Amino acid sequence: MSAVTILTKIPWSKIVMYGPTVVDMAERIFAKVKETFGKQKPPAQIEPGDVISMTTFSDRISRLESNELQQAELISKMTHEIEEIIPVLQILSKRALLAMSLSALAFFASVIALFLVLTT
Repeated sequence: MSAVTILTKIPWSKIVMYGPTVVDMAERIFAKVKETFGKQKPPAQIEPGDVISMTTFSDRISRLESNELQQAELISKMTHEIEEIIPVLQILSKRALLAMSLSALAFFASVIALFLVLTT
């Protein structure tokens, strides 16, 4: 089996179709996290008895929830893509095993033929 035949069995259209989506989503999540947390100073250590604004907590919680939703969406898309690629990889694995088995059989047949030629 040639490499071209093997490569034609890979769902390149799906990989090409979903690849940019995953990369774009990952970049957006990273940019949002960097924008949200990269520019801000880390929050000061909260001591017992300190008064903290509920608005501050609410804003931070809503940003974290938004980030979590985006990460969950990205993971969901990635799992669907992996799910679509798994059957193709199983087929390729079986074909590679078959090719290795046939090549081993050919090797042993050639060793036997060489032995027969040399002994006669």
